[in-house]
Amino acid sequence: MMGTGISEDNVEGIELVEQLYGLFSGEEFLDDLEAEHRQEILRDEQLSGLLTNLVDSSHHKFNAMRIVIQEHQLEFVQIPLQFQKHGGIVDLFAKKNNKTLAETLLSRRYLSLSTEVHRFYQNSLNDKLGEFLYRLKASGDKFYLRFLNESGDNVFCDFSIASTVLSQSKGIYCFTLGEVIKYIGRSHDPFEKRVNQGYGHISPKNCYRDGQSTNCHVNSLIAKNSAEISFFACPIDDDFKIDRLEKLLIDSYSPEWNVLHRRKAQT
Repeated sequence: MMGTGISEDNVEGIELVEQLYGLFSGEEFLDDLEAEHRQEILRDEQLSGLLTNLVDSSHHKFNAMRIVIQEHQLEFVQIPLQFQKHGGIVDLFAKKNNKTLAETLLSRRYLSLSTEVHRFYQNSLNDKLGEFLYRLKASGDKFYLRFLNESGDNVFCDFSIASTVLSQSKGIYCFTLGEVIKYIGRSHDPFEKRVNQGYGHISPKNCYRDGQSTNCHVNSLIAKNSAEISFFACPIDDDFKIDRLEKLLIDSYSPEWNVLHRRKAQT
């Protein structure tokens, strides 16, 4: 059962919402619901914001999605993903060799590691950082992970979104896996920039403490599910509205990948 935050007592209502939310049904499912059940759901404040209504193309691939939440009706349109590499990008952190280990320790984000490094790895202070950390990993020394963010040693992929009129807009977006919304995010930059220079392409620096942990987190999950992943975008011009609606959607849906990233960041 999906984590919608709805009471387990209203089982029938939850199941109906899950069928809608699960992106199975398309518009025709609403017509099939008995009127009394439909009205029952809409009266329940907990459930009314979670109705998701999709448009199904002739190939049974959803290319548009409508999310109604509170007084807002958000129209999402699919932008095709283009994979340059579906996965298999490993040990990316090892390619960051623009600084030595000693130079890295001068940065505020790594000061806490300085004492331990000087005590146990004194002879490696002049080594290139990535090469040093890769040697630690190869020898089974888990200390290398202390330099990386929580997703920095995952397996990555490389992808982009197609260039379209919509990809030049800003707003709210989501990644869906099969029939489930897995991640919701916002962008004040064009979607194309956010994806193609962010989630889609992980640089070695992104893997580190002072890198982009969100990009690493999402990219590595997409790498595991590249055959089924889809990207939808909802264009919104107002930055304040973008921020407010993203929070509202995340709080209402609790998408799995958002929740997982928040938990990792807190550990």
